[in-house]
Amino acid sequence: MLELVSEAALVGAADVFEMMARVRPAATEAPGPRVQGTWVSGIVGLGSERIRISLVVHFPLELARDLTARLLGDPRGARGENGHLVRDAVGEIANMIAGRVKSRVGSDRHPLAVSLPAVVEGREFAIAQGGRAERFSYRLQFPSGACWLEGAVFAPERRPPNGP
Repeated sequence: MLELVSEAALVGAADVFEMMARVRPAATEAPGPRVQGTWVSGIVGLGSERIRISLVVHFPLELARDLTARLLGDPRGARGENGHLVRDAVGEIANMIAGRVKSRVGSDRHPLAVSLPAVVEGREFAIAQGGRAERFSYRLQFPSGACWLEGAVFAPERRPPNGP
């Protein structure tokens, strides 16, 4: 299941960036980033009775601003007091990647519910994904910097219908 989810997330991310920001990142498997400086992360959860998925996309603030400006078609649109536009864009990017995962991994018998995106901005923070989940992490390289796409896939133990 991890392979299916990670491939759906990676292909979804590439499609989202190409469609929204007109740039396709180069992807490599890599451990998550060491957060130094100001970063913005978008977090979305997906779940059903048979699987739970957590997706996180981490951006250095300058890259998030650059991609937001590309999205808006206005290089000034993501600067200064318009920082909320950056957070909105990061949340929307995370949500769209989750939508791609939902369409490729979910099914009519086991539809995936998607949470609202959460956005975290700051310095020196960590987003922990606990439990016995299988994980993936990709570094997505753009001309103006790199972001990371991380995920955790947790398949709860199935219990017999009459069991404890």
